[in-house]
Amino acid sequence: MKIGDLVTAWAIGEGKKYIGVITAITLDHPYKESGQYRYKVFFPKAPHGWWNAGTWNKKALELV
Repeated sequence: MKIGDLVTAWAIGEGKKYIGVITAITLDHPYKESGQYRYKVFFPKAPHGWWNAGTWNKKALELV
């Protein structure tokens, strides 16, 4: 995944998918070489405010 990619994430309680765009990528643990990344995603119609405030792991997102 890269910046600008469209992704979807599920709202578990609602059973709905929401679409967003990746705006930034960071290392999960910057001081470890784990190779795992976290993704900052902007969801225009996010069901909760924290969806746009936090970061997401690759397992929680699907490329569109």
